[in-house]
Amino acid sequence: MKNIISIVLIILAITLFALFTNPRYASVRELSVEQQRFDDALDRSKELVALRDALLSKYNSIQSEDLERISTMLPDSIDTVRLIIDINTLASRYGMSLGNISIGSPDEVQADGALGPSSDDFGRLSLSFTVLSTYDRFRAFLTDLERSLRLVDVTSLSFGSPGQSGMTSYQVTFTTYWLK
Repeated sequence: MKNIISIVLIILAITLFALFTNPRYASVRELSVEQQRFDDALDRSKELVALRDALLSKYNSIQSEDLERISTMLPDSIDTVRLIIDINTLASRYGMSLGNISIGSPDEVQADGALGPSSDDFGRLSLSFTVLSTYDRFRAFLTDLERSLRLVDVTSLSFGSPGQSGMTSYQVTFTTYWLK
């Protein structure tokens, strides 16, 4: 009789383990794995918050004059009127004024020649103008344009023969950029 009670209790324990304890234990293991994923995500989010705070403190340590220079170098939008005024101000230092100004449509210029919208993080704008000047003044103007904060790539330069006054007509086309 003792053996039968022992066997029944063992069978009952195995059945209880198979039907109740084992499925609960499996769900606890799944929840433990999920908890570990959440803990990892929480740790990563803490790292990201620390990185964000470090970058924010670096950004806040940049002087406002330097931020303005960066904004001038690569603005977050294109202001064609301001750009023309800046170039004309630069030209007026050398006794020149812009003429025959032509503005290409934004993103008209694509480096790879592909059609359709650009997937770049920056936009491009083509600007063309004519100035009348002596060679030395025009060269000084191009040097100042090169040294200006605004990113410009001169893509085309053509000129005519000097007139009687020693003035030459120069046609300049350049590309400028902005962040999208």
